[in-house]
Amino acid sequence: MAKALGLAFTAWGALGGGVPTGKYLRGETGRVDPGHERLGPRATAIAAEVVAVAAVLGVPPGHVALAWTRQRGQQIIPIIGSRRPEQITEALGAVTLTLDPAQLARLDNAAMFAPGFPHDFLSGGHFDRLLGYTATRLDPPHV
Repeated sequence: MAKALGLAFTAWGALGGGVPTGKYLRGETGRVDPGHERLGPRATAIAAEVVAVAAVLGVPPGHVALAWTRQRGQQIIPIIGSRRPEQITEALGAVTLTLDPAQLARLDNAAMFAPGFPHDFLSGGHFDRLLGYTATRLDPPHV
């Protein structure tokens, strides 16, 4: 919605409790409890891609996660919820990192998800059948 309306977006928890940094993949512990959805299969697959891109670039994974957030095609301002001053200093290093289109695509592909309802309902023809002629007079759903 923010993108469609040309609004800036503040991304809360852009570093997701440290998950995209790969620390949980290495067996370290932190604020995210085992079993939390932030450590589910999708989140860990995304974290693995962030870590892999960071390794290629020779930068910390947190820099890649923040750069990816900033480069989402609209004005996005990541909110960094650091607990210690050195974490903020570390995160600020991401400001100079720019990911190339191939790296962005790699991360976007890892983060793909099925939108589910109501997207499936609105885009699958059910909406048109339900409304009949009226559906042809409405703006199509923006996906």
